[in-house]
Amino acid sequence: MFGGEYRSAFKGKGLDFKELKDYEQGDDPRHIDWRVSVKRGSLHVKKFTEERELTIIIALDVSNSTLFGSDNQLKRELAIEICASLAFSGMKNNDRIGLILFSDSILSFIPPKKGKTHAIKILKEIISYAYTFHNSPKTDINVVLKLLQKYFKRKVIAFVVSDFLSDDFSENLKLTTFKHDIINVVLEDPLENNLPDIGLVEFQDPETQVKYLIDTSDKKAMSFLYQNINQRRENLYNIFRKNKSDKILINTKESYILPLNNFFKFRERHLK
Repeated sequence: MFGGEYRSAFKGKGLDFKELKDYEQGDDPRHIDWRVSVKRGSLHVKKFTEERELTIIIALDVSNSTLFGSDNQLKRELAIEICASLAFSGMKNNDRIGLILFSDSILSFIPPKKGKTHAIKILKEIISYAYTFHNSPKTDINVVLKLLQKYFKRKVIAFVVSDFLSDDFSENLKLTTFKHDIINVVLEDPLENNLPDIGLVEFQDPETQVKYLIDTSDKKAMSFLYQNINQRRENLYNIFRKNKSDKILINTKESYILPLNNFFKFRERHLK
């Protein structure tokens, strides 16, 4: 489904000369080869093909907070579907695909390669972490950005799929976006922003294991909670905007297809 939109959203590195052909109405006059045209006595234009090969990195957050979901699926289940779509879209377009699995450290790194066999290898690696709790349960976006800075000397397009419950990573994002194209796929769940009024509820942070007792009937306490949540979200979006790093918001109650497709169309318009 995403093959065409994906291809249009991300341009190759340039154009490669393919051949000369007779000029036809509608051909770009900027591509006329005047030396050959004078020699042969008729207009000839250069024909180019797009140097398509790109390097796509899928960086998937497998910290414990992604094992949460109150509606159709867990954040991590949704993330796996997104990553599979990206991997096979890249494969179809003959791009090199790599994988980073991370929490507060790098748990797995598969360097980018082409081909169906490699795409399936990536998918198997992702699924092996599908329902796993880790001893390093927290999220740290910095570890991904540092790896991209260190390992890749040429430009890559990196999809960072996470709920972004991370310490500040603005400085490393700034350094990374000098060279690379970072696309932030933000996973959300409706219950995170709209707790039902059911009185006292005990919550446990899956990353720190700290427990909290919250009175969901206390309007003042809930107002304070939502204010903090909204402020954290706004700070996150400001980090993206400041560093010219795109975002895709995807909620567990909805299909990821429309947001991802809309993003590809947005990128296509932006490149024109």
